[in-house]
Amino acid sequence: MNPYLPTASFPSEVWVSTSFNKVNLFDVEPGFRDYNRISSEVIAIQDYLSTGPVTLASLTVTGDVLFTDSGSGLAYGEISVKDSTAAITLNSADHTQISEFNTNGVSNNVTPDHTNEHIVITKAGMYLVTAVIAVKNSAGQAHLMHVDLFKNNGGTVFGNIHAHRNLSAGSDVGSIALSGIVSCNVDDTLELWATTDSGTDRDVTFEDITFSIIQIGGK
Repeated sequence: MNPYLPTASFPSEVWVSTSFNKVNLFDVEPGFRDYNRISSEVIAIQDYLSTGPVTLASLTVTGDVLFTDSGSGLAYGEISVKDSTAAITLNSADHTQISEFNTNGVSNNVTPDHTNEHIVITKAGMYLVTAVIAVKNSAGQAHLMHVDLFKNNGGTVFGNIHAHRNLSAGSDVGSIALSGIVSCNVDDTLELWATTDSGTDRDVTFEDITFSIIQIGGK
């Protein structure tokens, strides 16, 4: 990788100061900046202009984008459960929130909360949501079950993230995968809810679930 990046010309006083985060960053090659000093340059511009974070209308990257510091990068998070044996009861009258989650996964700028069975959004934007599920029929009778993505404690269903599966009689175990892009606001919560087409209640066990989100754009 080329260790130098071309930059625009800035007034010299941007770079020369006794302030903590301003240093003289001009290199021996005029018109170029040391790759490892780009972040310091951005800090210096921000401090000089006193306008807060630097905002770019567009950015074209022809090489790799590397996130090196803890807590850097895109917003992401997940909750999960492995080898659950707890059954929940589904009915056809309404959805039931999937409540087997017991582990908060890695996260950045979102809040995984397995205790409340949801992921909390802390940065508004467009998010890619995925869920991979292994579910067992604990009812004994065959039935068709559905899983949907909701937000705000069941307040709103996302029509584009839905899956259904027939569970055979006995202890049939099947897999379900959901994926889609949704728009989220700050403090929205994302949850998985399920229902059955059966006219009577049906017990199922969500044995394994990984429920993940990652921000892919702003709004």
